[in-house]
Amino acid sequence: MEAFSVLNEMHKSRNQFRNQLGQQISEMRRDSTSEHARELVSLLEQARIASDKLIEDIDTRLFDTVRRLSRDAELVGLTREILEEQRKTILVEDPTDNLILHCILAHAREHPAEDKAFLTGDKAFHDPKVQNELGAVGVTKSFREGKKFRMWFVSQPRS
Repeated sequence: MEAFSVLNEMHKSRNQFRNQLGQQISEMRRDSTSEHARELVSLLEQARIASDKLIEDIDTRLFDTVRRLSRDAELVGLTREILEEQRKTILVEDPTDNLILHCILAHAREHPAEDKAFLTGDKAFHDPKVQNELGAVGVTKSFREGKKFRMWFVSQPRS
């Protein structure tokens, strides 16, 4: 879910950038006598195209990874026991993050022999106390950046 939230924010940011480029292109086109203005229009149009290609590339890579995860990963469930445990044991201040962490910990405990990795840009999950809890249940890989996670993930043998 976090990746989709980040993607949504990136789309908003790219659209704002695209709009700003459009405004600048319109302004530069008004100056029909300047060679520099024509050159700048051309460069700004190239920047707009490159920005569009970048967001397409990001979309493609994310959805390719999600497609592979949907085939290869197991979804982490929520149980009554997890709800009760997360209420009793606050490991992360934010209630949603605390619930997510408890779901991950419970799932990891249920699958001790499997390799486990965790990806989040949320600083709360990189707290040493949280990392110790994750390590105690066998989460041996922890990633802050999607790029590093994706590099590790695609290097893993397919089941």
